[in-house]
Amino acid sequence: MSETDTRDAILDAAERLFAERGFAATSVREIIREAGVNTAAVHYHFGSRDGLIAALVSRRTEPINRARLERLDALEAAAGDAAPPLEAILEALVAPVVEVPPERGVHPETLPRLIGRLMVEQSEPAARQAMYEAMSPVFDRFLPVLERALPELPRAELLRRLHLGMGALIFSVSVPPLPACRAVEPPPRERVASLVRFIAAGLRAPTPESNPGHPPARHGGRR
Repeated sequence: MSETDTRDAILDAAERLFAERGFAATSVREIIREAGVNTAAVHYHFGSRDGLIAALVSRRTEPINRARLERLDALEAAAGDAAPPLEAILEALVAPVVEVPPERGVHPETLPRLIGRLMVEQSEPAARQAMYEAMSPVFDRFLPVLERALPELPRAELLRRLHLGMGALIFSVSVPPLPACRAVEPPPRERVASLVRFIAAGLRAPTPESNPGHPPARHGGRR
């Protein structure tokens, strides 16, 4: 087995096990057993368990983020001095996640499960840090474009709403649909369109300041 094959075998095994069991429940010993290599190979290629997780995150996020940025570049080039349409910006952000093509030898549920675990598992600091480092440049690039498309929305509110929108995206790709919805699960392009409409509606919703007829809810009991 070549060095490249060994490295890929370790990453493939780690991906399967992390997706199935989670990070906290998966040891390096189990990964090397699954990959058919020895412990020295992990240290040689990745330095540590944290290095392995970082490499795994990079392998899966780099193609997605590259596609996102390429789409955004094309949108800005086409829009010139104007802001690109909000829905088009969101499609550039959402579609590369939903439309990840299946890979030979990879179970179709593995990548969505892994993405979900990377985003929500708080028990693995290395995974969380790797995801933050992978996603920060993307959102640093998208945020000013979204601000141009939504100039009336304060940045703090935009960030809160975008966080909720990304939560909907991650939930939609990593959690199986409810039984009643499985028979009508749409193809990826329709799922992208639905998510874009949903997130755009949330971003465009009026703020309490701009909608005085609906003041913020009061917390606590009656006084």
